[in-house]
Amino acid sequence: MEMKKMTYCIKPPCSKCPYQLGLVHTLVNPCPQCRENGYQAFEHLQQQTMAGIKRAGSGWH
Repeated sequence: MEMKKMTYCIKPPCSKCPYQLGLVHTLVNPCPQCRENGYQAFEHLQQQTMAGIKRAGSGWH
């Protein structure tokens, strides 16, 4: 098991998840599936959020 997954088993990343923070909205609550698949939804949502922030910030020069 890789280190990141082991860390999530010990302490899930829910407190910093973009969905839990209200930064990302979905039609269906991703939390149950996220827990089942080793918090992969967290990683995906976090990458989407960071990409959106970078795109929004690139217009401010």
